[in-house]
Amino acid sequence: MLNRFDAEIPVLLKILSGEEDIVLPGKDFSTDQLIRLALMHRVTGQFYQYVRHHPGIFSDEQLELLDKRVKQNASRSLLQLHELLRICREFNRSGLSYACMKGPQLAKMIYGREALKESVDLDIMLVNESELETAHRVLIELGYDQSNLHDYKSRFAKKIFLLGKREVHYFNAISGCHVDLHIRAAANAYLTAGRFRDLFTDLQSYDLEGIPVPVLPPEKYLVFLCYHGALHQFGRLGWLMDIRFFIINMAKELDFNKVEWIARSLGTERALFLVFILLKEIFGTEMAGSKTGGNGTVGNGTFTDEMASSAIDILKHNRSIRYMIGVSERIWSRDASYTLGFRGRLERFIYLVMLSKDFAAKIDLIAGILTRNLLPVMRWLRS
Repeated sequence: MLNRFDAEIPVLLKILSGEEDIVLPGKDFSTDQLIRLALMHRVTGQFYQYVRHHPGIFSDEQLELLDKRVKQNASRSLLQLHELLRICREFNRSGLSYACMKGPQLAKMIYGREALKESVDLDIMLVNESELETAHRVLIELGYDQSNLHDYKSRFAKKIFLLGKREVHYFNAISGCHVDLHIRAAANAYLTAGRFRDLFTDLQSYDLEGIPVPVLPPEKYLVFLCYHGALHQFGRLGWLMDIRFFIINMAKELDFNKVEWIARSLGTERALFLVFILLKEIFGTEMAGSKTGGNGTVGNGTFTDEMASSAIDILKHNRSIRYMIGVSERIWSRDASYTLGFRGRLERFIYLVMLSKDFAAKIDLIAGILTRNLLPVMRWLRS
């Protein structure tokens, strides 16, 4: 399936899968392009581990560039961890109901160190939208300036904004840290909002550098990561790597029967199977070769044979899944001009329609697009 790429993408996928002895292609292969793709897909940490063991392939200038980028990522990750700890400490003191999603907390959980995971911002889910005002006040007191919601003054305009965007963005000019404060678990969830009502009913406490922070239980966390990545068409391989290592490191706690049940109840099973298929294609039998125990869990951190077989069966018979995989593959080796161009935008819309489970979810998708497009009109009218 992975045969439509430029020469560099297959090499990058082999590196990410852990292959050591990789024969580089001939004249059409560019190490500069390979590095560009690693940076773009935010897998610099994993890529740099390979580079350190194969220094002869790359020039001194390339090694210096990668070394600099890895140090920059490590510095930013440590700063984000510090900021997340500050925010969680104050959210706990204020009695807010929230959950940490992705970012430094996920990095600690699956990698044990922050440098391997590159995050643009901190993602925090506010369980109760009614607590937005309190959370906003806490963030302002911590030095964060409100950004996008500040553009909408009236109560009606703010309501439309929150319906369309589902998160409020904050920025701390001193630390340079961004925060996305989410108020809904799912994008474009209006008619289908009830499906996500119980997503945060059984949060668990995770010890993050001595600060207890609430997180989703493993099965729900995995489903959320798959859903989030699928909404972004898995345009970055870093999201797939996070999911892969989540499964490997959380295998003893994961019940894959429960994972599938949760995905189906939320209407996100296509996202889940899309992940299974992509990981099976990239990492081969390593992700599908184990047997399950009596409780459905996996002992050595790999996919179950049953789940892999189900994913492949869906691939054979579901044209929607095949199309979505094709879109992700095309994005992997393209630059921004593709995703921002007419074809890229059209394919994204078709992809999201196919990702939606049923008619209600498809209506929600269109309603979300219309609501978000109201925002620039409202800004224009206000000006």
